Amino acid sequence: YLAYHIMQMALENQPNVTFDIPEAWYVNFKIYTHNFFAMHGENIRSYAGFPWYGATRAARKYVAMFRLAQKRLIRDRNPQTREEWLDCMIVPDYALLGHFHTDTTWDAPDIEHFVNGSVPGVSKYGAKAVMTMNRPRQRMMFVHPKYGVTIRCPIDLDEVG
Repeated sequence: YLAYHIMQMALENQPNVTFDIPEAWYVNFKIYTHNFFAMHGENIRSYAGFPWYGATRAARKYVAMFRLAQKRLIRDRNPQTREEWLDCMIVPDYALLGHFHTDTTWDAPDIEHFVNGSVPGVSKYGAKAVMTMNRPRQRMMFVHPKYGVTIRCPIDLDEVG
């Protein structure tokens, strides 16, 4: 939370950069008409160092929660236009997670998952608590207005000068 506010202050003179910093443990946002659900992921258990089962299970629960909220939005707002309908469509298409320090993606029936890597790669925390030694990597994605995430690019930070 503090790091985001520090970045916001550092980039305040950049007119093409905006920040939406939630005070919640998760955030939903849209890119075009595609819904994203982002959270740190510390509450998701992994098995043998892989978060796939735990994250897929958690995503199913979150999707069900958002479907219920979506039904209530539609009932309460009674949307009449396409834009009003799109505002009510909040069920996520993509889940974005951190915490696991391993850059990976996978599809589940309801949602595609993206787990971001670790900026420092090997760290004292990663070595002790997470027991991972992955190289420093972050993920960049490109979102098409019609097709959603079309390009998934890992960026190896140890290769960046």
